[in-house]
Amino acid sequence: AMSSPLLATRFFAPRLRADAVARPRLLKRLLAGLDGKLTLVAAPAGFGKSTLLAALLTASPWPVAWLSLAAEDQQPLHFLRYLVAALQRLCPARLTVTSQLLQLPDAPPPERVMLQLLNELAALDEHLVLVLDDYHLTDNRVVDNLLQQLLEQLPPTLTLVIATRED
Repeated sequence: AMSSPLLATRFFAPRLRADAVARPRLLKRLLAGLDGKLTLVAAPAGFGKSTLLAALLTASPWPVAWLSLAAEDQQPLHFLRYLVAALQRLCPARLTVTSQLLQLPDAPPPERVMLQLLNELAALDEHLVLVLDDYHLTDNRVVDNLLQQLLEQLPPTLTLVIATRED
């Protein structure tokens, strides 16, 4: 199951519609937050979280990796496969050891995979932004713990932006 293909469309932000309402004040606040480790965008459904974050793609001073989360990401190794693949879209030749670990028939525990990912992220030269959209769909304590591990050990070259319907 670990070798099953990933759905490529989950790595694309929603298209900005021509009639989308510009939100310069919110975009400015979002850009200011990129100097920190984490920016959390929390609002109910339909409030424009994904649209605001899609505007970030062109406004960000750094490359942005996008991952739209889904209910199946409650499985920790599945979540990690998508997380690594999203980042590899910006740096295809990197994170190879982590990617290989996730392809093993008997992959190591998720915490070990995250440790390897953190080590490989620490070796990156350029600053990257990772957007996790619809985080509320990953209702799993292990996934939450993996994200906490990522945040606690986040290298200075990565900024995390999370959109969710709940804090």
